[in-house]
Amino acid sequence: MWKAEDDSLGRVVALKVISKENLERSTPEQQKEFIERFKREARILAALKHIHILALFDYGDTEGLRYLVIPYNEGGTLEDRLQRARFTLAETDRFFSQLAEALDYAHKQKIIHRDLKPSNVLVDQNDNIQLSDFGISKLLEDSVHLTQTGTAMGTPDYMSPEQFKGLPLDGRSDIYSLGVMLYELLVGSTPLERERLRSTPLAEIQRLIREQEPLRPS
Repeated sequence: MWKAEDDSLGRVVALKVISKENLERSTPEQQKEFIERFKREARILAALKHIHILALFDYGDTEGLRYLVIPYNEGGTLEDRLQRARFTLAETDRFFSQLAEALDYAHKQKIIHRDLKPSNVLVDQNDNIQLSDFGISKLLEDSVHLTQTGTAMGTPDYMSPEQFKGLPLDGRSDIYSLGVMLYELLVGSTPLERERLRSTPLAEIQRLIREQEPLRPS
């Protein structure tokens, strides 16, 4: 991510680029997947028009350097804010409500985020949020698979049990992640983060999956 100036419009913007170094270290198949995800993120951002979802100014490819042009935000992320101080109930209600509105809108457009977490939520100078980083989002009716069947994608602390298992997802998986974020806004840590003090990450993930298994008649 780079801070840049749009000479034609005289405004400061952010450039999100695919690192050439990462591409060069990847296999041809991985490179193709990275590029396809990047293109998908551009298409998804272009299709989403909501006050609490990050806007897309432009997408381009210059001499093999693929980039997105998005608004520059000096306020940092929700994760940055969490590291500085705990939120009041009023702040928690504000951020949670805005996030829920953004997700509800995205789901109505048949798009799930799949990686909802504080570092993917920007906060502006007016304490309004913008949901960003749709890089692993999925169109609910899309038949294109960018990962192998059974592969889990996301951030473990916020992933739903079905994500851990690599199962098909719908908007409810985002709602699960939103619930984890609400817990973190109120408590200051995620449920898995607290449990890791008494166990190992793998054991907690396995426990979480077991507890979410539906009850079966005996």
